[in-house]
Amino acid sequence: METTTQIPTTTPPGYIALDELPVEMLQELLAKKQAEAKKNDPVALYHAELNKQLPELMADLKEASEKLAAVKLKVFTVGKHLLELKYKAYGIKPSRSKYLDEQRSHLFSNGTDSITIGFNVNEGWTDDVDVGVEKISHFLQNIKTKSLMQAGDEDQKDADNINALVDLVFSLLRRNKNGNINLSAVAKLEDMVSKFNNNEFTEGVSILKASFKPVKTAWFIEASTKNGINGTENIPLSMTAVNFPADFVFEFLPPRQN
Repeated sequence: METTTQIPTTTPPGYIALDELPVEMLQELLAKKQAEAKKNDPVALYHAELNKQLPELMADLKEASEKLAAVKLKVFTVGKHLLELKYKAYGIKPSRSKYLDEQRSHLFSNGTDSITIGFNVNEGWTDDVDVGVEKISHFLQNIKTKSLMQAGDEDQKDADNINALVDLVFSLLRRNKNGNINLSAVAKLEDMVSKFNNNEFTEGVSILKASFKPVKTAWFIEASTKNGINGTENIPLSMTAVNFPADFVFEFLPPRQN
């Protein structure tokens, strides 16, 4: 005679079906389950560490940046004060000195410590520079043409000398790799104004000078000190220039192999 197993129809004491739980409790249980799963998930671990470390690093970098900004302001403020004392001590009037008006940096040194403050400049030009170049080129080409037309056999040497001079001046109008006239070339052209004594050439050079518009790009500070071991030690003042500790092993970003 077969026997059948009776399946209990009553629930164990304390058992609660999921559909009977409050929504808040279900959400809490789900969150705990997801947290347990994340403990063994490498991607989740990485993002958790990332979210922990980045805010701390950012706070450190902001603090360093604010400190550098404060020190930079102090250095330039003290530098201005020292320059005023220097000019007064040596009887220098900057407003009457062309060199001081154009000077882009100043060095302060007591024989041991040296600090240089200054600014960098990008050479900028207005569109009028092309007009100046055209006027000078037209004047030079006229000289060359007249020289070829008037030169006889006995004057050929003089004509060749004139043409060589013209070619030399033409070379000063060549553009550099940035597509600009070199400022040093303009200074040389200015020295030739009195020699040529020509209105078109003089006007062309004046236009070149007026079209030069330098732009200050960055204020900088450089510092160094003398010691008895390595001579002069440059003080790094940027994240790029600061050295790692001597025992730091930098192996996680190896150089690319060719």
